[in-house]
Amino acid sequence: MNVKSLCPAGEILWTTYYKNNEPKYIITSKIGSREYYFLYPIENGNRGKRIGKCAHPSSLK
Repeated sequence: MNVKSLCPAGEILWTTYYKNNEPKYIITSKIGSREYYFLYPIENGNRGKRIGKCAHPSSLK
């Protein structure tokens, strides 16, 4: 699976969390800005609605 293709338009993928070799969450930010990071779930190979927004990616849970 190409996880980069799940990233919303205008955002850049920073990291992916995997469980049992399947992507479960992605963390992104706006292209050219690291003011906020966004957390999205991956469900059945599709990106779900944003479930988190924070100034520090380590604070996203």
